[in-house]
Amino acid sequence: MQLPGLLLSKDKKVIKKLIDFETRKSVHINMTRNTHAEFRKILFDYSLSMQEVVEYFAVLVSENDNSAIRIVKEAFN
Repeated sequence: MQLPGLLLSKDKKVIKKLIDFETRKSVHINMTRNTHAEFRKILFDYSLSMQEVVEYFAVLVSENDNSAIRIVKEAFN
């Protein structure tokens, strides 16, 4: 029996998935195997995922962070 106003764990998971579906975007990135391996190795040393770092970089770019914009300009040239 469920008390009114309380969500079961599975209900919370369903709600979270719906919110994520509505608010998050998925991105696929192609890179060489070597770049992928070295990137993962460095991030592992900091206990970070690629998703965390790419999202953080995207946030910095969207906020016009000078360092991030400089990297974008370097990639453009």
